[in-house]
Amino acid sequence: MRLGIKAGICSAMLLVAFGVISGSAQAAELHCSVEPCRYTVKPDGTGKTAHQVFILKNSAGESVSVTCNRLSASGTTSTKTASKLTLQGVKYEECTANGSPVIIHSEGCHEIHIYFGSNTIEYTCTATFRILITFTETGCVASFGAQGPLKGVTFHNIGEEAKTTTEVTVEFKVPGIAMKLEGTKAQCFMDPAKTPITGEYSTGNVLLTSETDPGGVMANAWWA
Repeated sequence: MRLGIKAGICSAMLLVAFGVISGSAQAAELHCSVEPCRYTVKPDGTGKTAHQVFILKNSAGESVSVTCNRLSASGTTSTKTASKLTLQGVKYEECTANGSPVIIHSEGCHEIHIYFGSNTIEYTCTATFRILITFTETGCVASFGAQGPLKGVTFHNIGEEAKTTTEVTVEFKVPGIAMKLEGTKAQCFMDPAKTPITGEYSTGNVLLTSETDPGGVMANAWWA
């Protein structure tokens, strides 16, 4: 059975951690009906709910939005209950900014960690490597390296635990991503000299499905 997760920021880029329970209550975790459990990130439909939107800003108040139509990734947990999910093979597709094509790719930043007990996401990069957002027609390059955990993810269960109607909505709204911007004002649609440059993962909806690993038999998952 599948767990639908609508993740409504980034990632930056990319990108990719969650949940705080107040008082003395136990921190929330991700649960699966099988172990090991493989999770696959898929687009949430084909309309606006599938969009991944990143907003780049400079200190002068100028900004540009990067919108991607698809996000895919996957990760496996060894146990039925997990406080952390590591996503690999993260891929953003069909991306544009001001009508111009954009490519998002990784240089040594191959994992996004999602923490279900603290509403946070963390990007892991090796050495000085980074995630690049390249404006292919103009030559501008935005980038960010390892950082986090960053707050800004929320979860809501839909349906009942361990039943076929179980789904989890996940909304990404992650501000304050430290960025770099290389190029001219004309190339980047904003002035790179007006530092600091920050990013905001303002919208990101995805479906997270669960299955046996190996075997690929659909399983059930929920957040609690």
